[in-house]
Amino acid sequence: MHPYLKILNIIGMNKIYFYLLFIIGFSASCSEETSKYQLVKEIAGDNYQELKRVLIHYRGQGEKLKAAKFLINNMGHAFSISPAAVAYREKVLSYVQKPNCDSVWFAVEDSLGGSGCKTCYDASIIKSDYIIATIEEAFASWKNAPWHDDIDFETFCQFILPYRVSNEPLSEWRILLKDKYAHLIQGITDPKQAYGLLYRHLIKTFETKSLKFPYTPDVLLLDKHMQGICAQRCIYIVSVMRALGIPASYDYIYYWANYSTSGHAWVCYTGEPGKTYTMINSDTIPLENNDFDASVIRAPWIPKHFKYKVDTLKRASKVYRKSYALETNLRDISDKTVPSFFRNPFVEDVSATYRMTRHSTEINTRAARNVYLCTFASIYDWQPVVKARQKQGKVSFTNIGGEIVYLLVYYDENKNMVPLSNPFILSKKNERQMLNPDSLHLQTMILRRKYVLYAHWLSRWSKMINARFEASDNPGFENAELLNIVKEIPDGITSVKFSPRKAYRYIRVQVRKDARPDIAEMAFYGIDTQNKLKGKLIYEDIELENVLKATDGDYTTHGGSRLEHYWFGLDLGEGNKEKVLSAEFCMRHDMNMVVAGDEYELFYYDYGWKSLGKQIPTCDSLVYTAPSNALFWLHNHTKGREERIFTYEDGRQVWW
Repeated sequence: MHPYLKILNIIGMNKIYFYLLFIIGFSASCSEETSKYQLVKEIAGDNYQELKRVLIHYRGQGEKLKAAKFLINNMGHAFSISPAAVAYREKVLSYVQKPNCDSVWFAVEDSLGGSGCKTCYDASIIKSDYIIATIEEAFASWKNAPWHDDIDFETFCQFILPYRVSNEPLSEWRILLKDKYAHLIQGITDPKQAYGLLYRHLIKTFETKSLKFPYTPDVLLLDKHMQGICAQRCIYIVSVMRALGIPASYDYIYYWANYSTSGHAWVCYTGEPGKTYTMINSDTIPLENNDFDASVIRAPWIPKHFKYKVDTLKRASKVYRKSYALETNLRDISDKTVPSFFRNPFVEDVSATYRMTRHSTEINTRAARNVYLCTFASIYDWQPVVKARQKQGKVSFTNIGGEIVYLLVYYDENKNMVPLSNPFILSKKNERQMLNPDSLHLQTMILRRKYVLYAHWLSRWSKMINARFEASDNPGFENAELLNIVKEIPDGITSVKFSPRKAYRYIRVQVRKDARPDIAEMAFYGIDTQNKLKGKLIYEDIELENVLKATDGDYTTHGGSRLEHYWFGLDLGEGNKEKVLSAEFCMRHDMNMVVAGDEYELFYYDYGWKSLGKQIPTCDSLVYTAPSNALFWLHNHTKGREERIFTYEDGRQVWW
């Protein structure tokens, strides 16, 4: 639950609803800003005098008074804190050099435990001196910036003035960050160029890494960490930009529509009203109309008749922005059937600024006031990502992502998700293709994976191309017989046939000179293809530990080398008389291929998931008879988390 929603419990539903009516439908004698102030006053409680002092301080000061009202009238934000979190912060900040943060947290947690967590609301604890300092420092950064004339007052209020970016605790960060990074943009007069220089520096110096500290760190603590998940990196980068008078925001995708169980967050330049500029790859300045950050997955090439359908693009149904300002969707805050994400009044839909204007859909329904489009999120099943209000029997969803499978739902009074139809594909041409299962026309499906294959795996697997299989009676492989060469990108468990002139003592695989592929498993076979040949391991330019991992019969481990052109194989013993007739190998992979011995269950969707039965395969594939024109989900009961929905087209799984 977003912290703002807990305000309902503090103030009480009757009072909150009363004030929300003011905000939504204010009369001519009561402005929207006055209504917001009344709501914040209720949240502030005894701390109201601190807010009042700020307004008195800036009385008659024009823009600064407006800035103060903007901060106060939208002060519904909150953060979580505990005694252990406070002790951890003090400990980490006391070090001159950055400590091992995880070790510090474990020590503090062992000492103080995890109890005592509480939610703090800005309006109820913030001091007037802090707000005044925020306003003065923000104005100084804005007014003294060479690009001051390019940034209007409204943009300043939205994207430079705020003292917080997300749900981080309060801290005094502006002067520290300004002093730390101002030298990087000294002499720069263009705000986009300044943004670009800072962004490229910060992306390199702030490490994306998950820490064990379970709270959102404040900005000063992030400055000490210089590492965190992408959301925390966004908080830090936006804060740096704002400290230097550069308008920036934190944009995000709630759930990728065709990938993983999560979304993604990034930073953008917001210096021009209604426009969004981002940086990806080798960009030196922020640009309009970029692809979403981290959405494009590149591969050297994709073979035309590859066994798997390969994806190169993560797709988004909507893009949202964390806003300091209280947005206008307040009507839904008191409706408990609305999912918590859509009850957060500090979220702005900015999809239109990301070129997401080509796809929309209108659906006839009178089932409920609020209707949602869901996308599939692996272990979380269907998750709502877009909301629309029913009007006169119609629901319109605009500025949404295309080439995505959606499910139309509403929530009943018990908060249960109820499907209004079967899923549909919203095509590239903005056409709805309904996925209504046809049980009269069955199909035989061969299933090889439970999760989409992304192109970066082909980049890794392609390093095995031109690997050589050789045999010799000499341990140095002088005058070796070349048995075969890998010519194509391997696709899962790959068999290579040999026709040797004779039986040899030594057999090896040697990778090409410019590659060091990670091999999950390698085995050699004679005439008996059920039992791999045994012998003494031999190797060069690769550690024994990694050779063991590549020959242990476990496809979840892998062996590689820091050196290129490595090789390993078997010494089959003096006097060996058995010809090596084949090899079977598998590259390091995402562990989402069908694995012999695991238990799987296939489902198809027909107003709910219907089982087509469980199977335990004896090889790397499953065979099912299933309805045509259906949406499927293959679940592994034995292990793993990553699973995605798919259709079956032209003999292959097509992932959504």
